[in-house]
Amino acid sequence: MSIWNKLCDVANAFLIKKFSLVFNSDVKLPVISILPDISADPVNGNTYTSNLDTVTFTAVDPEGDLNVCWATDGTTTTLQAPCTGTISGLSTQEGSNTWTVYASDNQGNTGTAEVLFFVNTVGDSNAPSVTITHLAQGGLFANVNFTVIESNLDSCYYTLNGVPNNPTPCSVGMNQITNLQGEVGNNLLIIYANDTYGNIGSDNVVFTISTLAEGIPPIITAIEPQNNEILDHTDVILKVSTDEAANVTYSLNGGTNVTMNETSSLVFESAQLNLENEKTHTVTYYATDLFGNTASLTITFSIDKNKDSSYSSDSGYSTEDIDQDLSKEPTIDLDNQNPKLNWWQRFVNWLCRLFGLEEVY
Repeated sequence: MSIWNKLCDVANAFLIKKFSLVFNSDVKLPVISILPDISADPVNGNTYTSNLDTVTFTAVDPEGDLNVCWATDGTTTTLQAPCTGTISGLSTQEGSNTWTVYASDNQGNTGTAEVLFFVNTVGDSNAPSVTITHLAQGGLFANVNFTVIESNLDSCYYTLNGVPNNPTPCSVGMNQITNLQGEVGNNLLIIYANDTYGNIGSDNVVFTISTLAEGIPPIITAIEPQNNEILDHTDVILKVSTDEAANVTYSLNGGTNVTMNETSSLVFESAQLNLENEKTHTVTYYATDLFGNTASLTITFSIDKNKDSSYSSDSGYSTEDIDQDLSKEPTIDLDNQNPKLNWWQRFVNWLCRLFGLEEVY
């Protein structure tokens, strides 16, 4: 073959490819519909008590150029084959399943359709248990605590005043949603939890906002220790409460602010502190509500690990003094040593001395 012939072949191949791209205007994707009326095939949102392996569908190419179809269950992908409207060989698992059907035309345009369904062969038809345990309101905002009980928990979401499907993280046990923004008037909050089998549980609460609470600071109440209290131990946990949702910190003896943890509804605690004995300590608490209003509370308390080891009466006697007096052999002299006292008064004074007390007469 001459060089001229080779050049002609290359030019011819280039022109064929160039013109095929120019004149190929088929960019429309095949359209797939998974049929919802076949009882043995998956339908979006349905729950089945047995495993499935077949999907029934229709596939149409707008240009009439349909080529092959196939499907996947997320683990297994079937072979590409002519689009007969039925694909078998898929598998399911307990709980949530998503199958995807593909259809491709001769130009490589590929359309897809998905179906989400649930398989429950072990009999879990019970909805998750959702309980709203507490709602703390501050102005237009609210924090809510809720518990979820479910062995096959999938996810949680909530609606507030009809605005749906707000996802929120959750786990089995106690959960919290913070900074919910309501409006003046009644506010309806519904919290949902669904399991892997499609069962849905919920709980709801109505809270009312009558007026805006801007400018009203939170109220802090000292729980442990209280103001001017004397403690007999150096391991101390600071504990306060507030009357509304707030961020709470403390400063001990003029130190830096430390954030306190909310251990229960509107109750805040510090970590365990090891404080100096025989010293007076000063702590200032700060609380900032959801509007940014700030309040503070300062208390003092003392630590004396030996405060209960001795007893002091108004007479000034300690337990050591009493022990010393009791070790002495008491004597009584009922003679008329003091002519101003009768024998009974002298006897009472003797009893007082016996027990280390101040004489009465």
